[in-house]
Amino acid sequence: MAAKKAFVQSVDRALQILELFADKSSMSLIEISEAMDLAKTTVFGLIATLEKRCFLEQDSLTGRYRLGYRFVELSQVLRHRTDLIQEALRLLRPIAEKNGHNAHITTRNGLSVTYIGQVIPESSVISINTVLGSHAPANCTSTGKAFLAMLSDSELDALYAKTKPAQVTPKSISDLALLKQHLHHVRECGYATDENESISGVSGVGVIVCNQNGAPVIGISVAGLSIDFNEEILCEYGSILKQIAKQLQPLTELSGTSYLSYNPG
Repeated sequence: MAAKKAFVQSVDRALQILELFADKSSMSLIEISEAMDLAKTTVFGLIATLEKRCFLEQDSLTGRYRLGYRFVELSQVLRHRTDLIQEALRLLRPIAEKNGHNAHITTRNGLSVTYIGQVIPESSVISINTVLGSHAPANCTSTGKAFLAMLSDSELDALYAKTKPAQVTPKSISDLALLKQHLHHVRECGYATDENESISGVSGVGVIVCNQNGAPVIGISVAGLSIDFNEEILCEYGSILKQIAKQLQPLTELSGTSYLSYNPG
């Protein structure tokens, strides 16, 4: 039986009030009360809370309410977030199309990476297309291992305290001690590889895009059939992706995540 999701009526009502301003630049207390079909005293309390949090503001002359400056701040976060991923897709596109290899953008969530962007070239050599929003074990993917390489051994111990690294294919590194050794090598070369570790017959290279403070923001990678990826090509892709990561760094401030994809045609 599915668990019942929590529902907070006051929060829902506050959000409904904010949605009223999608069509109106300003509204009075009476207009909001009538639109919500709620008593003025109830609406006033909700408005007062939204005003305190700067989501609404009251005109000192007319007494009417309008959206507050907090929305301007949040819109800037959204703009930076979209700019970062769109620019990452733009820079990855020619790299992916050159050899028909797919490119991906990910974030890390605990033991997994989440796919938030991808480039699928017309000449893609991989028949498996990643579903945006899907997850994969961090220890089995190139960007996942690149994310993990930014953690200390004690942080890795805490992360895998209740479970060992996943075993997806025979090549997956499921032993924590061996994973730590592997991640040491990742730190040295600045990029991570996935050689038949998440999907048999598929290899890839991934790096992390960090902000100005060195904190990880997103992972970027290129993947294709393993027969196309020898040691020289893995190294070449690693160098290219590191250059792209440097180009993206200025866009990392105030960035978040969303799901974006480039599909030609």
